[in-house]
Amino acid sequence: MNQLTGEQTLLRDFTSHDVSLTWRKWITKTWGFNLRATYYENPSYKRKQAEAGIFVEFRS
Repeated sequence: MNQLTGEQTLLRDFTSHDVSLTWRKWITKTWGFNLRATYYENPSYKRKQAEAGIFVEFRS
């Protein structure tokens, strides 16, 4: 894996870590919401992220 870290700087074969957690809750039989948290780390930076969403199941 390669990562460009500057104009002439390239990291090669670096260690990275990625962790995610998702929680989904059905409110009724056809819709609900989910929450997701992620964490990513490599030698150049760390990223923390949170997401929220609504989902719907369409039945025929």
